[in-house]
Amino acid sequence: MRSAFSPRADDELCHECRTATGGNPLLLRILARALHDDGVAPQAAASRVAELAPQVVAAAVLPRLRRLSTAAATFAGAVAVLGDGALLRHAAALAELDHGAAARAADVLASAGILAPGRPLEFAHPTVRRAVHDSLPPAEHHRAHRAAAEIPPADGAAADRVAAHLVVVEPLGDGRVVAILRDAARQARGRGAVEEAFRYLLRAVDEPPEPALRAEVLHELGSAAALTRTSESYAYLRAALELAPDAHQRAEIALELARVLGVARDARGALAVLDAALADIGPADSALRTRLDAEYVSVARRFPETRAEANRRLAALADRADPGDLAGCVLLANLAADALEERADAAEATRLAEAALRDDRLVTGGEADVALMASAVLMATDRMDVAARTWDAEAERAVRAGSPVQFGYAATVRACLAYRRGRLADAEADAQLADDTLVEHGIVLARRYSLAFLVGALVERGEVATAARKLDPAVRVNLTLLLDSRARLRHEQGCFAEAAADFVECGRRLVARGTRHAGMLAWRSGAALALARLGEDAEALRLAEEELELARTLGVPRALGIALRTAGLLRGRQGLPLLVDAAAALHRSDARLEEAKALAELGAALRRANRRADARDPLRRALDLAVHCGATPVADLAREELRAVGVRPRRAERGVSALTPSELRVARMAADGLGNRAIAQALFVTVKTVEIHLSSCYRKLAVPSRAELAAALDAEQ
Repeated sequence: MRSAFSPRADDELCHECRTATGGNPLLLRILARALHDDGVAPQAAASRVAELAPQVVAAAVLPRLRRLSTAAATFAGAVAVLGDGALLRHAAALAELDHGAAARAADVLASAGILAPGRPLEFAHPTVRRAVHDSLPPAEHHRAHRAAAEIPPADGAAADRVAAHLVVVEPLGDGRVVAILRDAARQARGRGAVEEAFRYLLRAVDEPPEPALRAEVLHELGSAAALTRTSESYAYLRAALELAPDAHQRAEIALELARVLGVARDARGALAVLDAALADIGPADSALRTRLDAEYVSVARRFPETRAEANRRLAALADRADPGDLAGCVLLANLAADALEERADAAEATRLAEAALRDDRLVTGGEADVALMASAVLMATDRMDVAARTWDAEAERAVRAGSPVQFGYAATVRACLAYRRGRLADAEADAQLADDTLVEHGIVLARRYSLAFLVGALVERGEVATAARKLDPAVRVNLTLLLDSRARLRHEQGCFAEAAADFVECGRRLVARGTRHAGMLAWRSGAALALARLGEDAEALRLAEEELELARTLGVPRALGIALRTAGLLRGRQGLPLLVDAAAALHRSDARLEEAKALAELGAALRRANRRADARDPLRRALDLAVHCGATPVADLAREELRAVGVRPRRAERGVSALTPSELRVARMAADGLGNRAIAQALFVTVKTVEIHLSSCYRKLAVPSRAELAAALDAEQ
């Protein structure tokens, strides 16, 4: 490109040209000429390559194809319709050639550089296939794709491959087409390809289906659209609801429509749909009535204006809260949230939430949001083992099903669990993976949650600049958890007024939803510490004391320890006993990072009280915990305080004990001889995530490369 186009062609332009042409010298020269003839400046050329490449390839390939035999040109069109990987016999049948003529045509096309040599049949470059395919006349395009769709599934044509042909042919009112497209959509949904499923079902509706099936197909289309095209899903589901021939089918559609409306925060619309379905179904089907009632409670509890009615119905349904069926699990999750929010009964809330999650009925039954509610209860009560098992199992199911969307949700919740436990490397890895996965598939709402834990983990690791880049001004901070992460970021940036405002807004939103307990978000402590930095000591202490009172009522070690630490810091010399109690409370929890913070602040307070000898043990423990969590700022504070009391801090912990669970898992797989890509595929993570974990392993194990991993791991067993 520097020779044929411009000496100033940069690496980006060269890479784009290589990608667009496959490196074919003839195509590169023609592309260079096209860029030159269009007067494109070298510095702007990279962005034009994708636009010009198809024209360039068509101009180069099609005249050459026309100079070949009629059989070769027809065969090329057949292969373009079938796509790369086509079998010779299928292309021969589509081109209406016998096997010998088809084989000769394939050899001629390979000699001309249009097809790649060998079998199965492939074009020399994807852009060449596109040029040949787009050159087909409309009538031939329709005939060829319709004929390709007739290849029997038993002859190697998977449903989605057949469906890919059917979506581009004209609708003819053929019931077989509708059946194939629906089957392909089910397979696509099963592996998480929701956009693909949506495209197949949209085409099935256009075919159109028989009147008796139209409601079913519209329901499936609305369900596929709900994840990535929420606003479009309303219309499809409402149309399905109007056309459904019986009350049971209408109730099933109403459940889906109510969930979509609830996510869109249209509580009135969602509840009206459910009430209409309840009236429609009558008293005969008690199981379906319970499902509708349970869904009503789940939606209504989210909104202040309908919460009282939700609680009234929930109380009436409490005797049906049975973990043996899906509706019972939905009720159990809501009862758990009610026990926590209305009565601050942590023990009862934990019991109910664990029962709701025990057999994974919520996540496998399509009630992931309700499973998340039950998991949030367990996070607030500091009993996260069942929630962790639930979402680990869901991640494994997603890997087996090949469902990136399902995995993205599971990884998001796993990131939250790791973040609350202080496993920052795990939290960052899962949150980044979830964010990348969900963004790629257009699941915008879930992305906000994954970003919350990614920013939170980065702030705790001391990577404030990176966290700020992740949370750039283009990101809508529309979720309370993300707002909490932004508040913590702003505090670390020294923007204390903005941090305090964000924390207070978190509190306003939580209180509006009926959440006053201190178990999930310690927003009062966050606001108090920010206000103290602004000199607003009275308001800071008021918020800290309020949180401490609520935490004592709840009785959860993590929440109590955070509140004690904040109150202890704000009380100055009189707060030392509270810092002692904070460290003790957090030691009873699973929150290792919060324990490290409390121990570091306790050690610093003891040093300020001239109790230097007493300060050493908590500071050493704080350093060990902080290093294990990957919390650089807390580790730095502990080291600084240790030096102040006359102790030389030992070097950062090394060895197998310093590895996080994810690092140890990756290290063992690498030691067994698996490459980075194989590890990434096995764990459903990116290659970059594997590289990050391995780099950390090398540093902590003091080895230069993966060749020494096995010996380092074996040495400490």
